[in-house]
Amino acid sequence: DGCSRGNPERSGGGGLFRDNDRRVLVAFSCYFGEMTSLQAEVKALLHGVRLGVARGLANFHVESDSLVLIQILQGRAKCPWVVQKELQELAWYSHLYTKLSHCFREANKPVDRLAKLGADFGESVVYDSVLDLPRMVRGDVTLDRWGSPSFRRGRYKG
Repeated sequence: DGCSRGNPERSGGGGLFRDNDRRVLVAFSCYFGEMTSLQAEVKALLHGVRLGVARGLANFHVESDSLVLIQILQGRAKCPWVVQKELQELAWYSHLYTKLSHCFREANKPVDRLAKLGADFGESVVYDSVLDLPRMVRGDVTLDRWGSPSFRRGRYKG
């Protein structure tokens, strides 16, 4: 997941790799500087793929809450020039992912929180264990693994 605190503004990325039992193998949070939300989404995915390659992971399912990014990767939407270089590198790695799919933000809560941590704290961190994750992210991962639903909070506009 990538986030931008404005569009453009301070941005970050986050992600995690899980096994088939939804246990965390490795996770990351990173800072990108000032950019748009789409740029942050692309950079976060590329950062995650590079991390997966460095850890010897392959045949992974890429899931993103950015429908635009998934459509671009599937060739169903045009690629803005500003992310063309990163998308070309992602295409080079495409043999490593078995599936690309969109998920709703509510299903992406742990990585959404990791991306915001990267943007807010301005540093990049790799978490080698679920125990290394920040407490709130660890809680999100646990609830997600249990299949507990996640809801988006919003203001009532009655």
